[in-house]
Amino acid sequence: VTTCSECMTPSDLEVSAITSTGATVTWAGVSQTQQAGGSGTGYKVAWNTSNSVPSPLNASNSADVAAGTNTHDITGLTAATQYYVFVQSKCDDSWSSSTNFYTNAKITYAAGEGSGSMDPKEVTYNTDATVDACTFTAPSGKKFNGWVSDQSVMVSASSTTSVPEGATVTGLTKAITLTAQWRDLASYTVNFSADNGTVAGGT
Repeated sequence: VTTCSECMTPSDLEVSAITSTGATVTWAGVSQTQQAGGSGTGYKVAWNTSNSVPSPLNASNSADVAAGTNTHDITGLTAATQYYVFVQSKCDDSWSSSTNFYTNAKITYAAGEGSGSMDPKEVTYNTDATVDACTFTAPSGKKFNGWVSDQSVMVSASSTTSVPEGATVTGLTKAITLTAQWRDLASYTVNFSADNGTVAGGT
């Protein structure tokens, strides 16, 4: 039974709304009566790439949350990375057990010699992703000739950096950049011969 004199450790941590750079953490609200050795009421949320409370705590790895609020949006994370989250009850400075998650993988598209822009693609960590068709503007005299990845990915059960439009990248666990490749348009020279006759419009 919870009494007004208790200060409880946060529990039931859950993570949602995961992107390549952030996530939302929620937890069960607890009694917040300050105890000896505590630093006040409310919470502190901390995150780390290892399963330990980060030290020292700073604005890049933790945040203060007011009493009565049991959710926090974490930002500034790195794509395709595992994070551990902890919540502290300030009334006695106790920390919860951690929960962990992976930020989304991400595909960024670069125009190479072309121009224009394409939206990046967020991909749930370790799931398949379909590569978008190129919508960049081709440089003069050239046409699109596929994507090249800055890191090897799995396509059709093979590790490769050459990725065609519409290909499925299997189990993406990285943040990759696909750069458009361009090749020269075919050039033809057409010669006309009258073959002892005349060319229409000619003399």
